[in-house]
Amino acid sequence: LPAELQRLLILVVERLAIYVNIEKQPQPQPACAVAMAAWLSVLLLRLASSQRKIVFFLHIHKSAGSTLCEIARANGEIVNAWDNCNVQHDQRCCGGDSLREHQAYARATRYTFVAAERPMYSAMDHEHFEYVVAIRRSLDHYYSHFRHVERLYHDGSTFEAWMDGQPDNWNLRQLCGTRCLRVPKFKLTLAHYIYTLRRLRAFDVVIRLDRFRSDLRGFADSRRWS
Repeated sequence: LPAELQRLLILVVERLAIYVNIEKQPQPQPACAVAMAAWLSVLLLRLASSQRKIVFFLHIHKSAGSTLCEIARANGEIVNAWDNCNVQHDQRCCGGDSLREHQAYARATRYTFVAAERPMYSAMDHEHFEYVVAIRRSLDHYYSHFRHVERLYHDGSTFEAWMDGQPDNWNLRQLCGTRCLRVPKFKLTLAHYIYTLRRLRAFDVVIRLDRFRSDLRGFADSRRWS
């Protein structure tokens, strides 16, 4: 058995021994029983997730990322619900840029579902993480982002004027990640496209927003989501 699972089983035995002692008291305290039940519920969730990989969700803005985070939370995944499933203040994950840092983070974290709202890392740790991304049609993404900005700032810009100030190929740049981060607008090459296609194929799950329900279903079943 994995070391983490062995430790959890030892804890179960220890806690059950305490519980038996409580039951032998002439008048067991209800609060102890309630606390024990709550503790066992948390433990069972940890046991259920101990054999599963952590979901690494690349959250491309305006592509149902908040929705997927809420679905994960509602189905018992351990998430940072206060920050849209992000686990770092800079909206990245997981501890740094290197494979070694990702592995160390995976061994230490309590989360089972984490998000990154920044460009994808070069390193991918498939031993510990299951990589998921949701993608929206590019023009739909830009329109959605534009409407979001207009609701916030009401500056009266036209979509065309606003687009002039936006990076090109936003989906591709987020997936390409650090390699494409500083490439000037309209300067992406065929090599960048080929590299990004390979990166996309390295993801375990790709959810297309225009087929959200059907693409999500298989992933949800694998995580035992309802």
